[in-house]
Amino acid sequence: MEIIIYTITFSLLCFLISQSLSVHYSAFNFFDLSFAGIFVLSPNIYFYFYSILVLPSYISILISLLISVLTTIIIYKIIFIPLKEQKVSNAILLIISIGVYGVLIGLVGLIFGSETRIILIPLLKNASQFSIILLLILFNAILVITWKHTTFGKICRALFHNPSLVSIQGINVSKYYFLSACTTSLIFSIAGLLISQEYGITNFIGFEYLLYGLSILLISGNSSTLYLLLSSLIFGFAIDLSAFYIGGQWKIATAFLILILILAINPTGLSRQKLRKLTI
Repeated sequence: MEIIIYTITFSLLCFLISQSLSVHYSAFNFFDLSFAGIFVLSPNIYFYFYSILVLPSYISILISLLISVLTTIIIYKIIFIPLKEQKVSNAILLIISIGVYGVLIGLVGLIFGSETRIILIPLLKNASQFSIILLLILFNAILVITWKHTTFGKICRALFHNPSLVSIQGINVSKYYFLSACTTSLIFSIAGLLISQEYGITNFIGFEYLLYGLSILLISGNSSTLYLLLSSLIFGFAIDLSAFYIGGQWKIATAFLILILILAINPTGLSRQKLRKLTI
């Protein structure tokens, strides 16, 4: 029973990450790998303010989320949005995001060190696993509602199909670029805090969870919320069961094996819909 509860928790976390990547991809049409650095930055900032400066836990959480999102805003203000407005190719944006990720990880290692840390978050430590599952369901529901029923979601979907048309209509495209990036950054920051409480944090664990999110997007076909959820459950159960019965070192191998098998059978993923080609 315990392994099922942990697997559901892991699947919901992956669902949240994949949703946030879908939001970002809809606006930008490329996958930004630098969010893996934000994933690691947030818990390290929390650790500094909570454990070193001894600030209250909830204040440390707010500060860590704020600094992480502000870091994303600076990165996008200086790098990605100007390049996007210059219509730089998505391949170049991807390569630049790898460089930004490397810089972020280097700075985290320089400032906070490279050792594995167990992050203590009293609000989560005292909560039951069912409470964490309910919290993840709440986060996912908020993101789904925001995506489906707000102007922000509608414009991001329009940017995916025809950004030029959106711009012609007088909509401030840069504003929605920022909102999309900040949403994904906030989700990755929250995910980093949740994972650090449960498994500890290393400087490279963010890239692992980014790969999980990207794999789920590709498996689902980058389609509806239903297919993302289904893909997350299949993915989560397969990875956790392989880790339990074979060993934790096989988690990433299992993730790629699932991705290869599903896409080999059907290149459009579980949705079986013909979609625009994803730029990875």
